Amino acid sequence: FPNTTLFRSVYVRSHIYRNSRWEITYALSAKKISDEWIEEAFEENPLPDEREIVMRLIQKKCPASELKDRRDKVIAYLLRKGYPYRLVVTCVDDILRDETAVI
Repeated sequence: FPNTTLFRSVYVRSHIYRNSRWEITYALSAKKISDEWIEEAFEENPLPDEREIVMRLIQKKCPASELKDRRDKVIAYLLRKGYPYRLVVTCVDDILRDETAVI
């Protein structure tokens, strides 16, 4: 059952906006799906812009007004989810910069 094309495609599509590529790959690998089939599923369902996802997750996890105090925790959370360090730090700093520009 898990090796069907439909399962892989639906799994990727349903998790793509809340999980990183790494998390999805890990979960499918745990279900004994081969790396080739996982890559096919990602090709069939192109990834959205990771920057948009990270920005949305930061805003969901912590309001911009509290981000300065919780910066390290938010960064650690996103790194554990499998997002690249440089992308996470850039997004957090952009939000902080925008917040201080408003004040």
